Amino acid sequence: MFDFTNYMSQLTGQNNMARAWQFEHTTCSGLGYLEGMLEQYQSTANFVCTSDVCQESLYAQSGGWFKRRVYTVFIIARYEYGNQTDYNLKMDRCRELARQFTARMLHDSLQLQTEMLYLDTDNIKCSELGGIFLNGCTGLYLMVGMDEPTDLTYNPDLWAANTTDHE
Repeated sequence: MFDFTNYMSQLTGQNNMARAWQFEHTTCSGLGYLEGMLEQYQSTANFVCTSDVCQESLYAQSGGWFKRRVYTVFIIARYEYGNQTDYNLKMDRCRELARQFTARMLHDSLQLQTEMLYLDTDNIKCSELGGIFLNGCTGLYLMVGMDEPTDLTYNPDLWAANTTDHE
């Protein structure tokens, strides 16, 4: 299974803009549980926060089965509360960082395909969080799909002998 959290941590550390604007990578468990960000909130103003939970689905294509995982990445920046100019600046930074991450994913997708990992670069969703998010923070989140082949071959050794009973 592809480690998307580690991938986003590497991208954050390698991106010149993220380093210059002091974006720190952390993890969370979705929008309602930004625990990694809250732990660093006093010392860090800008975050790339990868959710450690994802949506999953199975689908068949070309005679094989694939597992699709949809990962969520939050790009969040703190701004001076009540300062519309600072808000606009921080929102633009988040948008630009999202654009750069997307460009890198497009670049990396060809290499990942050689490992039978398929980033859904044709359909990366982005939603902005608005101006009043976590007391003076703004930003957006990306939703990125990754497809991996999965083996759904039935193995009778994994089942008790009475598998025909449907009680």
